[in-house]
Amino acid sequence: MLANKPVIGISAPYHEESRGYRITHCYGDAVVTAGGIAVMIPAANSKEDTERLLPCLDGILIPGGPDVDPFLYGEEPKQGLGAVIPANDQFEIHLIRAAREAHKPILCICRGIQVLNVAFGGTLYQDLPSQLPESLRHSQIPVDRREPTHTVDVEKDSYLFRAYGKETIRVNSFHHQAVKDVAPGFTVSARARDGLVEAIEICEEHILGVQWHPEEMVRRYPEHLELFRQLVQVSSIQ
Repeated sequence: MLANKPVIGISAPYHEESRGYRITHCYGDAVVTAGGIAVMIPAANSKEDTERLLPCLDGILIPGGPDVDPFLYGEEPKQGLGAVIPANDQFEIHLIRAAREAHKPILCICRGIQVLNVAFGGTLYQDLPSQLPESLRHSQIPVDRREPTHTVDVEKDSYLFRAYGKETIRVNSFHHQAVKDVAPGFTVSARARDGLVEAIEICEEHILGVQWHPEEMVRRYPEHLELFRQLVQVSSIQ
C-alpha cells in the first residue's frame, strides 16, 4: 500500500434517464482496491472550476457512457448513431486536455478512449455494424459484464503491456463505436483480431485509452486490476 494515496478524479457525466451525474460503482471500487482515493467530478463543473480542481488530483479516469457527437470530428450523424449529450463531450474533452497540459496520468475506458481520441484530432466509427459489418461482434449485450468475450493482441513495447505483462488478453466488449483515425501523437497498443483499434496511448505521458471495461472484470480476473494499479502508481510519483 502506498504511504500517500494518490487522488484519482473520475468524470461523472450527466445521464438523462436518471437526471443525475453518475458512474457505476465498479470504477471507484477498482481505484480503491488498487490503492488510490476515488473522487467523482460531476460534468456540471465549468472549465474554470475544472482547471481549479486539477491541482488537487493526481490522476484522471474517464469512464464509459453514451455516443460521442460526430460534429466534434467533422461528420454528420449516420444511421446507427445513438443518443449523444454534447455537454458531457465538451466537459470531458476539456478535462482530458487540461489534465494532459498539467501532466496528469490519464486512463480512459470504453467511451473514454473515444473521447480521448476525438479530443486530440482523431475520428470514430459511428456505428460498427453498419460501417464495418464484417467486424467481430463488439457489442456483447446481453451477457455477463464480468466475463471476457473476445481476444485482444497487445504491442509488447507499450505502456499497456507494462500493466498486463502479456501479448494476448481476453476482454469484455460493450461498444458499437470505435477509434477510426488515430489522433496525432498517439500509438495503437492493442487491436482485436478483426484489426479494430482496442487501445491507444502516449507511453511517456502515461496516457492510455482502452475500449473494454476492465473495472467490470477485476474480481474474477485480477489481471485487469493491473490497469488501475498502474494508474495509481504513476499518479503517486507525479
